[in-house]
Amino acid sequence: MATTLQLAAGRVPPHDLDAEMSVLGSILLEPLSIAKVLQFLHPEDFYRENNGQIYRAALDLFAGGEPRNAFQYSWRAGRESWGFPQGSTTSTA
Repeated sequence: MATTLQLAAGRVPPHDLDAEMSVLGSILLEPLSIAKVLQFLHPEDFYRENNGQIYRAALDLFAGGEPRNAFQYSWRAGRESWGFPQGSTTSTA
């Protein structure tokens, strides 16, 4: 379970954007690699919100046994940020 730390105004939490991109890149290249991190890495652990949304999309697709590719990740993450309800079957067409 992720812990949220309260920071003084103007302070930036420690983060490593290269590490975030490495995790997401690994998942895009080898979708089953998500099984290695899903027990301890959570979407809210990402510093950049959109990286957390992509990771959440990857988790959802993995849990649902759906095909996983870059288009699916970006569409699912975008759908969430656009306000569509989770589990929505809204078409892009």
